[in-house]
Amino acid sequence: MFVFDVQDVIYTRASECGYSYIRKRLVISSIMDVLRKNFTLIVFTVFVFGLSLIVYSQGSALWVGHRALRFEIGGVLGVIGLVSLILIYLRPLLRPFIKHSYWLRRAWYYLNLVHPYLGIIALAAIFSHGYLMAGLKGNFLVRLALYLITWQVFWGFVISFKRAPAFLKRKGLLMHTQIIIGVLVFVLALIGHQLFG
Repeated sequence: MFVFDVQDVIYTRASECGYSYIRKRLVISSIMDVLRKNFTLIVFTVFVFGLSLIVYSQGSALWVGHRALRFEIGGVLGVIGLVSLILIYLRPLLRPFIKHSYWLRRAWYYLNLVHPYLGIIALAAIFSHGYLMAGLKGNFLVRLALYLITWQVFWGFVISFKRAPAFLKRKGLLMHTQIIIGVLVFVLALIGHQLFG
């Protein structure tokens, strides 16, 4: 009910500015479709990144005198990020075997359902892990791994929106599904942890 009131206000404002009714209708309906179809993902993203901002804001207080607590929280966030990435990259590896087993089909189905949420959790947890453990300043390899994860999450968002242009979805799908980026993330993170440990 509230959504329609907002739409009426937007229609009234747009008509006062001289836009045509059809154009207003298309723009507003496409925005409302994106919000409706991706509402849970958007709310989940805002919630997880809100928690990350709390970690960043409290992280400066943890830097001062609570080194053990900072490392403990950072270690837990690193494990959460690692498990999320393993589950994300397990999906394409299960695909050839889903024809042979009912349980693998079910596992693949559920991994497909939670894939966007795992991506957001992985991004937030790994950024928070890197911030709490090392401050993200001196470790170039881990920062590069974080950039690659951000790259994949960005293209995942692009292909998840229903009204994105077709050429952008094709490019996004190509960029998002590169398994080599996942391998690179694991290798860079492993080398970065070993060098700067």
